[in-house]
Amino acid sequence: MSNKYNGSGCRDLTAHEAIEHTSKEEAATDDRVKLTVDIIKAVLKLAGLKQVNRIIVQDKKSGRIFK
Repeated sequence: MSNKYNGSGCRDLTAHEAIEHTSKEEAATDDRVKLTVDIIKAVLKLAGLKQVNRIIVQDKKSGRIFK
């Protein structure tokens, strides 16, 4: 069953659009975090340093933690 339908099997386009919007926002945040970590690693390399532990960041808006 597509996510355009609710648990009763009825079409629920409002929920579908909300889920779709949230999924796009999460994907954009994931991309932003990946780019940020890549930049941090590049700066470390340029400075002659290396990463020895995980890089952990938190999105200020959502509070989501990325490890």
